[in-house]
This record gives sequence, structure tokens and C-alpha cells, in this order.
Amino acid sequence: MKATLTKTAPVQSSRRQVPGRNIVYIESPFDTIADEFASKHNVWNLPFKSKTWSKICSEATKINAKALKVIFPEAVSIKFSAKAGCNCGCSQGYIVKTNSTLPGQNHWVTIEATQVEQDVFRAGILSLRRAEELKEEIAAHELVTVN
Repeated sequence: MKATLTKTAPVQSSRRQVPGRNIVYIESPFDTIADEFASKHNVWNLPFKSKTWSKICSEATKINAKALKVIFPEAVSIKFSAKAGCNCGCSQGYIVKTNSTLPGQNHWVTIEATQVEQDVFRAGILSLRRAEELKEEIAAHELVTVN
């Protein structure tokens, strides 16, 4: 796995311009693989928050954060935020905090993975077990909704 910093720019919003708080936007094959599961199983249209989908997102986030740690070794924390760049949720990314007194920056990173790394992740995400977990969640939600 390899992460490449492709662009850096100042944080424009004064509210988000905090010393040591960097916003990192990524392009990752692991997110793409997770999205394959969501598309295949219509996760985005479920009327409830899926625990199965949350677990899948968490797995992708951990891998992405590990790749970001290589680029930002001085980071004291790396956390995903659906509202990293905007309060409405349109700018998802990672908040990378450092002990710096300098204003944080916006960074864009591309994560690359070998075909083997992607295949291993895909096998775990698109597994029969995951599909069954989601089916059970949907059935339980429908049962609660009917009663």
C-alpha cells in the first residue's frame, strides 16, 4: 500500500483554521470496494442505519488511516469525519491533528494498493457472511416496523 500527497492548500474557513488541525481528503481503492457492497445491497436507501455497513466503513477507515500515518508521522490522531470540511457533510475526510502551533492545511492524498491487497479486502467485504448479516438486519427492521 502506498499513499501519495498530491496537493496542499491553506484552510479557507476561519472556523476550521485551527493550529495543528489538518483536513485530509483521500481517494482510496478501499472506499471504492466498500461502495461496491453498498451499491450491490442498496445500503444507501435503507430506512435505518446499518451496523453491517458501519463495520465495513470502519474497516476501510482503519486501512486508510494506517496509510495516512506514513505521510503524517507527526500525527497525534487521525480520525475520519463525515463533516471534515463542511458542517453539511459534503466534504468527508480525515482530521489529522498534530502538536503544531501553525494553522492546519487542507491536503489531498491518493492511496494505492496492490491487486492482492484489494482482493483480500474485497473478499472480506463482499463475503457471504456480510450479505447474510445485512439480510438479518433488514428482516429485523421490517419485523419491528410491522409490529
